[in-house]
Amino acid sequence: MRKIIAVAIGVLLTLLAAAPAHAQSPTPQRTFATADECMQSGGALGPPECTSSGENGPWVAHYPGNSPVNGGLIGVFIAIALLWAAAPAVISGFIASARGQNVGLAVVLGLFLGWIGLLIVLVAFKQRVSAEAPSLIAETVGSRPSRSAAMPPRTTSARIAELDDLKQQGLITPDEYASRRQAILDQI
Repeated sequence: MRKIIAVAIGVLLTLLAAAPAHAQSPTPQRTFATADECMQSGGALGPPECTSSGENGPWVAHYPGNSPVNGGLIGVFIAIALLWAAAPAVISGFIASARGQNVGLAVVLGLFLGWIGLLIVLVAFKQRVSAEAPSLIAETVGSRPSRSAAMPPRTTSARIAELDDLKQQGLITPDEYASRRQAILDQI
């Protein structure tokens, strides 16, 4: 769970850091000694806007076709699109983690199927848990089917015959045989 949060925060910070970097990139500038040199410097970039800081100061060419605002808007759009695409994977991971389900599968569904994958995690995983809940509880508690539920009860003669076989094979002592035989007969 903490890993998912850390990855989501890392992606968000990276995207937010990338968008302002685009928005603040400077326009190409060149300095010239005269206004005529500045005006003729456009070439492939188009005609520049030339400004001077004073009467005898250098002339600076600004090329308006390379606006930093356009790059910034593209960066913000890309950041929003990536967040929109990553959101289902992160939300699916949180839901699966809270339900104790396979987080990896939920994240993969969210990544590849997007918002539809999130719906699958919400609906299909919920039904699977409801269907498997009794067996999961039994597995967690460690309860096993009782012997009586697995096979029918044996008759008294079958139990004594099994006890005789154990005595003949030397697996129980004569004292154990006598006490167990008496316990079987007492149950009649």
